[in-house]
Amino acid sequence: MLHDPASIQPIRDPDGAICRPLNAAAFGYWNSIRDSRGMPARTDLDPLDIPQLLPSIILLDVLHEPRDFRYRLVGTRWVWHFGRDDTGRLMSDLPHQRAPSRVWDACCAVVAQRRPHLPADIPYVGKQPGYSAIEPLIMPLSRDGFNVNMLFVTVDFTDS
Repeated sequence: MLHDPASIQPIRDPDGAICRPLNAAAFGYWNSIRDSRGMPARTDLDPLDIPQLLPSIILLDVLHEPRDFRYRLVGTRWVWHFGRDDTGRLMSDLPHQRAPSRVWDACCAVVAQRRPHLPADIPYVGKQPGYSAIEPLIMPLSRDGFNVNMLFVTVDFTDS
């Protein structure tokens, strides 16, 4: 099913929208490093500040022409759930993530709207039993403060 990225709403009330503590911590960190800017840069991220988040972090390079997303960093928790390390791969090469998918559309919406998004109803398609859904929090990063060149993603997994 094709989704319109423009119809995906950014997070307006993080306290009400983010249910998972891991994603709430990630949003708090992202918000703190952006200061008064609309979004932080990749160079603002300091792994020493967020050791508890590292296994759940994904960094995606934003490719503009044609639109795609390249996995720059994939946390060990993702690797455990899916049985593979997608570092270096394009999102368009992955069946459950390429367009049209909710994850793809949410990533496109973050790039277009330059605001974090929390896509809903993403089914779990990993290899581990006992999980039903994922909650990805997708946050923009920008080298120049305007154009999104990277996505900072944390993913939490919902038990069945």
